[in-house]
Amino acid sequence: MSQKEATDIAEKEANSGKAREWKLERVSDDKQTWEVNVLEKVNETEVTIDAENGEVLEVEEDDD
Repeated sequence: MSQKEATDIAEKEANSGKAREWKLERVSDDKQTWEVNVLEKVNETEVTIDAENGEVLEVEEDDD
């Protein structure tokens, strides 16, 4: 999965804001995830996506 595809998924999942940070991480020998931070004003949403199939694994919101 490309960074662009991960961005589209993360921005849709966060409902608003723009992706600002990306990290492709190997979590095991056969699995990678994209961690995408989506920012809108003071709200930040981190979306973790399976890099193979595009499944959203976790959504974490931080509104500090």
